[in-house]
Amino acid sequence: MQQKTNQLSGPWILTAAGAEELQERARELGRRLDQASDSELGAISSALIAEVTPQVHRAVLLGGSRDDLRRNLDDLVAGRRSAGLISGEACDPARVAFAFPPLRAEFEGMVTDLLAVSDAFRKQMHECEQALAPFADWCLDDVLHGRPGAPHLNRLDVCQHALFATCVSLARLWEEFGVRPEAVLGHSLGEVSAAAISGALSLEEAARVINSLSSAAMRFENQGEMGSIALPANKLEERLVPWRGRLWISAFNGPGSTSVSGRKEAIKELLSTLAAEGVAGRPMGIPAPGHSPAMAVVHQWFAEELPSITPQPGSIPFYSGVVGRKVDQTGLDALYWSSSLSMRVYFEQALRALLADGCNVLVEISPRRVLGKVLLETCADADAAAIVVGTLDQTDRGYPLRALAELFVAGVDIAWEAIYGEEAPIPIEFWPGQRNGHTLATLLAGAPEIEREAVVLELVRSETARTAELDSAVAIDPDRPFKDLGFDSPKAVDLRNRLIEATGLDLSTTVAFDYPTPREVTRKLLLELAADDRPMIEPVEPSPGKEAIRAIDDLDLAGLMELSRRQRDELEEVR
Repeated sequence: MQQKTNQLSGPWILTAAGAEELQERARELGRRLDQASDSELGAISSALIAEVTPQVHRAVLLGGSRDDLRRNLDDLVAGRRSAGLISGEACDPARVAFAFPPLRAEFEGMVTDLLAVSDAFRKQMHECEQALAPFADWCLDDVLHGRPGAPHLNRLDVCQHALFATCVSLARLWEEFGVRPEAVLGHSLGEVSAAAISGALSLEEAARVINSLSSAAMRFENQGEMGSIALPANKLEERLVPWRGRLWISAFNGPGSTSVSGRKEAIKELLSTLAAEGVAGRPMGIPAPGHSPAMAVVHQWFAEELPSITPQPGSIPFYSGVVGRKVDQTGLDALYWSSSLSMRVYFEQALRALLADGCNVLVEISPRRVLGKVLLETCADADAAAIVVGTLDQTDRGYPLRALAELFVAGVDIAWEAIYGEEAPIPIEFWPGQRNGHTLATLLAGAPEIEREAVVLELVRSETARTAELDSAVAIDPDRPFKDLGFDSPKAVDLRNRLIEATGLDLSTTVAFDYPTPREVTRKLLLELAADDRPMIEPVEPSPGKEAIRAIDDLDLAGLMELSRRQRDELEEVR
């Protein structure tokens, strides 16, 4: 009998006309898996890709080891959800829209791994750098890699150039995968990338616009601030009365998220006042009063800098955040872009219009997922049955493969043959079948200090959602006890193992017992990282006493320790 080791395989793709037929195909593949040698696993993956004729019921097993594939096939047959299995029914039709993020979606070290492995991505980034070169005395590639002498990515002009080039290149990379949008929209700065992808502006014209926007922002640097508030705009408007003339609503992000802009001290006062009322908010780290009347003087600068752009009708509909609906793209002239800096962003309204027009698959084109929450909340509030995926995930290098799988299952035609061909846009090696265990330090390397807790909390919520077999981290209230999410001892250990894999930290088996909510676990992770004994946030003492026991109930300490012992013994047997 052939010895079977844990060699990794690419994804396994299945489709069928009905759910029962899909399960039967999974059983057949299970039998084939039992008979196949390790060297044949990749051949099975390639054969499934070659023979796929997309039908309504679809599943993608994300690959990995023989054990991973077996577990995911068993889950598919049993109708269970799991981290390595994406399954569901395709939309008919599946209509894709690209959503481009605002400033501060960028971070140090972003896309350097993609630049290293993807010729297609590197080529598009080079074209963007050439288009931006006349407006900068620094090298974009040096900035992205943090080379000596390069300006810092936090500088307002530098970060806008870098984010624009990254987003345009990521969009073109999606097109290499066969994912092409039927509509585009952008939030603030993201509108320029959207205009370039839609065909309204050439790459050179879009580069000129982004440079003018960044130059205007530089003239206002340190003259204001922007803040994000977890309130709908109508409720926030009432609270801004004491700061009239100093603060303005700058963006309608989603049903429960609004941005404000104005004087820095006024932003600080507002956030402090709202925090006392239990309303979440944070400064956005943008030292200019963007999208407010304070920016109204920029019109003349744009008239001088952008006389030569000639917007075209475009081949892809463009939904404008300036007016909140689809627009004639020939109107994306110098006046449009100069006005955008002093006008509110109607992103939520533009998204609602796009959903009403039938787009039901939203892809956030961004180096990190910053729009996901407002996209999901707006879809839910609009009663729109849309799916939302990102492009990259700081915590998971293999996320693009998961996103492609989710798109395929939703009904989008994916160019699997191109993806796994000899000249693939991204080599297969970049997409491990299992999570690659980035350390928490790597995850936080590019995050501003003020955003570190939010970044780690999003990681904890994502892993909690996966453990609880929920579709999205949005459903995870950071202050809700794990017990209320249906956690028992095995799930607590599963979450602990996922967090170890995702962060590289050594966590105790009882971490979900000692820190019984996602927020408390988040702060524990940050404290574990603070090796110099200077915690990033206030220390959080474990609370496993009566309060935690009441909150967790079934997460009994003895059960956790026994489960951990059994897992350790099983691991020793394997070794």
